[in-house]
Amino acid sequence: MFGGLLAAAFVLAPRPWAAAGRLAAQAAPVDDCPSRRAAACAAYAAHLEAARAGDPDSVWAVLRYVASAAEARAWRGLSSGVERVAFVRRFWARRAAAFAGYPEERYAEHLRRLAKARALFPRGPRPVCKSLSYNPACMFPTNFAGMAVAYPPGVNAWIRSRKELRIDDRGLALVRHGEPDRRSECRGPAGAGEVWVYAGRGGAPPRVLLFSTVGGVFDFVLVNSALDLECDDVDAAEYLGVRGLHARGGADALRRRLEVQREVADAASTETALPAYAVALAGVSFDLLDFAEADGGGSEVTVAVTAPAAALRLPLERPGPARYRLAVALALFDSTGVVARLDTVRDAAVGAPLAPGALLSGVFRLSVPPGSYAYALRVERDTAPAAAPADSGAGAGLVTRGTLALGPLRVPGEVRISALAIGRAGAPADWSRAGARLALNPTHVVPLGSRRLELYYEAYGLAEGDVVETEILLESERRRLFRRPDRIAFRFREAAHPADPAAAVAAFRSLDLRQTPPGDYRLRVLVRRIADGRTAVRETALHVR
Repeated sequence: MFGGLLAAAFVLAPRPWAAAGRLAAQAAPVDDCPSRRAAACAAYAAHLEAARAGDPDSVWAVLRYVASAAEARAWRGLSSGVERVAFVRRFWARRAAAFAGYPEERYAEHLRRLAKARALFPRGPRPVCKSLSYNPACMFPTNFAGMAVAYPPGVNAWIRSRKELRIDDRGLALVRHGEPDRRSECRGPAGAGEVWVYAGRGGAPPRVLLFSTVGGVFDFVLVNSALDLECDDVDAAEYLGVRGLHARGGADALRRRLEVQREVADAASTETALPAYAVALAGVSFDLLDFAEADGGGSEVTVAVTAPAAALRLPLERPGPARYRLAVALALFDSTGVVARLDTVRDAAVGAPLAPGALLSGVFRLSVPPGSYAYALRVERDTAPAAAPADSGAGAGLVTRGTLALGPLRVPGEVRISALAIGRAGAPADWSRAGARLALNPTHVVPLGSRRLELYYEAYGLAEGDVVETEILLESERRRLFRRPDRIAFRFREAAHPADPAAAVAAFRSLDLRQTPPGDYRLRVLVRRIADGRTAVRETALHVR
């Protein structure tokens, strides 16, 4: 079944190129909910049930805080519960891909932020304006009266389309972007202002958002310029001066104000929901390796992850074995939502702390149909049974996002090749396939002490007895820049003997690199069928240190 977890292994490596010990693996297939996210899954299921059972108002009351104008129009055009459920699934799947998580997890984070915004930043009552008058309060957006006649300079347009919301613009910023890293208040004779600074953690862009009460008449609204704050505060001036927002004249000042207006518009129309870790988890390496499934047309994707053990060690509450905990979450998305996922925590206890440079590694396998996907991978030091809020700033972790194209590997008449799996020579194997056993090495580093490259790949579309020529080429990255490639080639000519009726030929190579200078290389494998010249090529990075 597509999306299911096939197998997993977890290895403790006391030094970079050796392993000792193994833990059983548990992970959830795409349709199941990991136990540590049970509360989020229950809330998300109730959310979908509300959409299905014909309660669109309650569902939209949650979605509208982050929905785009196009999504609002699409929602109004839905007429059945089935359509609304599909819409809600796509709505949160798109945001989950950016969040580097799962739809239920992103939805739970949205609810947390929304509850906090409603508690801290509610809109107050506004005077009722029956007609235009000289009352300043009637000249600006009045959420209570439902009347919007004119907007002062700097008031952002996001408030115009959200007059029904019962939180001010600080609340909207909290819902969309989370808690700021720094928050400064300022007061002046004409009103109050606030400055929110987002440092850009987790790969999000840095932001400085300015809020003003617009002459003391309104709740806080998002403004474009420090000139609209109408107050002069030392801390705010410190933040704003760096951005050059106090400039009052000249071409540079005008250019900067226009840039800030664009940034404000971006803040009002985008979301930030990336995990923000107190410590960035450095030294993480991973591989996503695709092989053809033996009994289907999809791909078996092997996920190999290594992380430095020192960053994953838990503080000891009492004397005892050293404990390490690694959490790995991977989700593959297409336009319909989550296609495949794994979410697992590894907990290891050893008698003595691992040596400096030791690695924790995990190997997992997912079944995925052919297609083009976005993926989000999170590697964390898990410190609690339940995941911490996305922007709580707790723990150590790394978020990686990218794309993965999985084409069909079994095509009649065509020669295809799988991903290239790099192994660590001399280390206990943590992965096996088609009779070959390998200690997967997602760092792609061949150490000086070993200088032996272990390589596994599979070729497809070959019949029994087909004569095949294989070229394994190492090309120096440095030399490639100057168009003078330093190449090291290994060539093989042999007859194919498929390991299964679907014509898969497994190849395990152990190559001597003792004559290879240290450096960064591109490793390329070319397989050519001599009879008709059909060729397949795959390549990856390799580092000789």
